[in-house]
Amino acid sequence: MDRESFFLHVLQESSVIGKLNDDCALLQCSNKLLVAMDSFVEGTHFLLHTGFYPQWISYKSLARKAFIITISDIISSGAKPKFALLAITLPKYLTKLNIREIVAGIEEVCSEYQIRLIGGDTIKGSNLCFHVTIMGELQGKYLSRDRVLCGDLLAYTSIRNGDLGSSLHALRTLLRCKTKIPNTQRGVIESANIYARFGNPLLRGNFLFKAQRYIHACMDISDGLGMEIQRLQKINGLGLSLRKSFKHSCPKHVYQSGEEYELLFSFFPKDLLALRYIAKLCRIKLHIVGQFERVKKQTLPIILWH
Repeated sequence: MDRESFFLHVLQESSVIGKLNDDCALLQCSNKLLVAMDSFVEGTHFLLHTGFYPQWISYKSLARKAFIITISDIISSGAKPKFALLAITLPKYLTKLNIREIVAGIEEVCSEYQIRLIGGDTIKGSNLCFHVTIMGELQGKYLSRDRVLCGDLLAYTSIRNGDLGSSLHALRTLLRCKTKIPNTQRGVIESANIYARFGNPLLRGNFLFKAQRYIHACMDISDGLGMEIQRLQKINGLGLSLRKSFKHSCPKHVYQSGEEYELLFSFFPKDLLALRYIAKLCRIKLHIVGQFERVKKQTLPIILWH
């Protein structure tokens, strides 16, 4: 049995896949459907065994993260993920054990977010590549990036006793020390482990769906806070006036760290107390960055994440 056939055989034994007898899938949805797609490619987004670096994270965690980055887009837009399509390139160096680990990661993340895998494609190639499409049902209003209002506050989420920056720290450590990420269990994701968010991100859907009615515009932080702020300024034609407390105390790595997958969102100042209360219920922290005004756009420290 070749790798593609073995992958499909193992995948069909899982509990999260629908029937794959047809080239199409019939979907029935009661709400509006949001669709997002992302690629997760060896050599660009992660490294496996090379002459210089060991494998960064397990095959199971790679598969989980390949789905998580797209699920994050769906959740931050105000929808709950429901269906998935996967196109995967399987290189010849993968063993049957590696393939089983990949399927285990897919099954775990789809079970966690109640996603049904309804189709896709498998091909041979030189690098391991995941191309994931997620479809989600809109819950309430669509949280588009272009709905920032003049006067809105801008905030982002984080762990209760921390801030952004752990993903950048992890990446620099991996590149500098030529090390690999230890298996990160979900129970320690919110810990001080520098590899936690980079290796196995945790999303803020619980907070988002409780706070959705207060939020105007929302996105996830995938390319760094500085880059995302510049995008919001450009899209909405507004400048961000940074809070003095944030401007003077925020280290550069907080602006630059990508692949954090925290929520970045705007809202009326009058709703700040309500949002802080929801954050407290969800055991996370809100950081107020500043206020959108008709001022000169901020130029913030950024790095090209990929």
